[in-house]
Amino acid sequence: MPIYYLEVNIICIVILLMIMEKIHDENKTLRTFNTYKKLLISIIVFSTFDLIAGVFKGTMFPISKIILLISNTLYFFFGILNAYYFNEYLGIRTEFIKDNKRKVIRVLPVIIVSVLLILNLLFKNLFYLDEYNLYHRGGMLFLYYVILYSYFISVIINLFSTWKTEKISHQELKRLMVFSLIPVLSLIVQIFNYGITLIGVGFTISVLMIFLDGEKNNSTIDELTGVNNRRAFNIFGNKLFNDKNDGMFLMLMDANDFKKINDVYGHLVGDKALIDIANMLKAAIKSTKKDYFLARMGGDEFIIVGNCDNETTIKELITNIKKEETRVNSNHNPYRISMSIGYAIKNDNHHTLANLIMDADAKMYLNKKEFKKLPNL
Repeated sequence: MPIYYLEVNIICIVILLMIMEKIHDENKTLRTFNTYKKLLISIIVFSTFDLIAGVFKGTMFPISKIILLISNTLYFFFGILNAYYFNEYLGIRTEFIKDNKRKVIRVLPVIIVSVLLILNLLFKNLFYLDEYNLYHRGGMLFLYYVILYSYFISVIINLFSTWKTEKISHQELKRLMVFSLIPVLSLIVQIFNYGITLIGVGFTISVLMIFLDGEKNNSTIDELTGVNNRRAFNIFGNKLFNDKNDGMFLMLMDANDFKKINDVYGHLVGDKALIDIANMLKAAIKSTKKDYFLARMGGDEFIIVGNCDNETTIKELITNIKKEETRVNSNHNPYRISMSIGYAIKNDNHHTLANLIMDADAKMYLNKKEFKKLPNL
């Protein structure tokens, strides 16, 4: 057995165990988290059996053939299980898979492979061991790869379908496509280069990238609402401001009388109201068909940043926000949502991003004063 075979599998297992240790237990109730954890466990077991098969390959101990037969069989089983959990994880993450209605169909390739592996013990169609306990591919192994690829084809179709319905951004689509293509490419290389182990490496790299992407998002995403946080705004806002482009605008929004919601109904209801506000603002942005940047600055204050052709575009966004307010307030919540809004368009008087924020902030508080003058509020 080449030494790299042993090293590669050990490195993969160590990386996967480190990810298992690092992932946050506070997310354990999330369906995506549970599926990701199952994917990690499946890849660890897969790499372990790959390692065992490599260690005993060509050995002539009394139990070598039994160990090799079991380890290779389970290697193929957990290979298809990896693909299944990978498909499930991305499907749940993108909300393409929302329930278990079609789970039987999704798990069908695993069932088919299980049957093929049982039959292989009798007919040796997928793989077999010679008199020297060396592994050889069987005549029907291609069928296993076809079934395995069916999951990855499903992943790609699901990603594009979800993207077309605008449930994920173009940027998110690109990231998820990269995560998906790494195992696919590693599998192709392994198929045409007999004797090397790359499938486990491909899966390990993919789940590691998913983990690192999640860690990055944790530092730039507001935990409660799921939109960008202040740190993300500082990065994006300064970059956009320093690009010297014309038409940059910044819109600040603050919920009117939000303190009353917390005082009267409690902070849990207040949190729900903040989530409603974030979803309301996302829907308003989506209606404009523009790729504006939304962030929660803290408390009940939100910010939208982007480029606009003219002031009419901004007023259209404000109109959409007010329409969303009406929609949310018709949902029979115990609270009513109303936003004070102020915006500023970058000009020569704005020497820094802070100047632009101060300009928008001043206009927002003028709008808030007008709100307080309204009766019965």
